[in-house]
Amino acid sequence: MSTERLYLALLIWVAMALTLGSARAKTPRCTASLCAQCPCKRVEGRCRPTSVRFCGKAQDPATHTITCYKGRVGSQIRRSVFDLRPLACLTELRKLTLVSGELEFILTLRIDDLGPLAKLRRLEVVRLGHTTVHDLRPLANLVALRRLSLHSSPVRDLQPLARLVRLEHLDLSCTSVSDLRPLANLQRLERLDLTRTQVRDLRPLYGLRRLVWLGLSAKGPISASQRAELQRHRPKLTISVGRHY
Repeated sequence: MSTERLYLALLIWVAMALTLGSARAKTPRCTASLCAQCPCKRVEGRCRPTSVRFCGKAQDPATHTITCYKGRVGSQIRRSVFDLRPLACLTELRKLTLVSGELEFILTLRIDDLGPLAKLRRLEVVRLGHTTVHDLRPLANLVALRRLSLHSSPVRDLQPLARLVRLEHLDLSCTSVSDLRPLANLQRLERLDLTRTQVRDLRPLYGLRRLVWLGLSAKGPISASQRAELQRHRPKLTISVGRHY
């Protein structure tokens, strides 16, 4: 090897060593403050989460999907609040389903705080069935969400959903929702279930050009004339009246 090539190889080696040293210096250590919420181990100076226990079993921190039917734990669900804090460690999560049981109408899943979901920015599908969830603010920055179900939960305020412009399917059936104005700019919304809600005004839906299906209650507060007016603005919309929840 010529002197020039040897010198060039030495320069490249030194540059790579400096870059690696700098990257390691900036890599977060597995400190108590960083890992207070998540079990972790130190791998080459990096803080890496280990398996996270959630829904009665260990979850791979790289998992993309979790489906949890808490009704399987029996009467325990009636006494305790369902703790979502372990989910904060599952930063790769794309799809989350939490319902009270396979027969959802039997039990209510006590969830007091959706805060642990706030940093799961890759979530695309969230299904919460028969829960006590009422505060949706932790969902406000989950802009990747495409499908959201809040079926049979005491939700009232939809304002936190106003920024979720990628939403395509939204299930609000059997909730306390009455004001649809926060949904007026969700231009990708295709399906919306308002069965057994308190909604009395459909005008916020007039401009939703991709809306193709709407579920309403047969004996709800929405009149036939209101449905007809919505149909005039959205001629391709299918309005399904009856029990869908």
